[in-house]
Amino acid sequence: MDGTQIRVLVLGYTNASSYAKQELGRCFAVHLGLTPGPRGSDDGIDGVGFIETRKIYFQCKLSKNKLKVEEAERFYANLLFHSIDIAVMLAGVGYTSGFESKLLKFPDIHKFKIHLLTLEDLFEETSSFKEALKDMPLLQDLVGEM
Repeated sequence: MDGTQIRVLVLGYTNASSYAKQELGRCFAVHLGLTPGPRGSDDGIDGVGFIETRKIYFQCKLSKNKLKVEEAERFYANLLFHSIDIAVMLAGVGYTSGFESKLLKFPDIHKFKIHLLTLEDLFEETSSFKEALKDMPLLQDLVGEM
């Protein structure tokens, strides 16, 4: 896929209806080998699974804007609430510097293995995506399908 094709896909996903975005999040969870979260109010879970004894949490936010500080706070709260070991956040277009800064300020954030990805990371198979592959063998199946 070239840059133009990727930009068109990202625009399509991020401009979709809320319902479509929720369904896309569930589809991404399935492709990651995870159990998708429930339809409707999903309690912050778009997908969940286990690798050995490690619990994997997947959250998909296909906003057309970069995710801000408030989303970092919700993400962290969900990590604690759901007792997560590995977390993958998939953003439509990325994260503000405030998001990443806030996330790093939580005192025990180091106990979680976190991968912050964008749609572009998935479509281009960037180094961030490849780094996530190392922690989530289930993601390796996704690479073969793209």
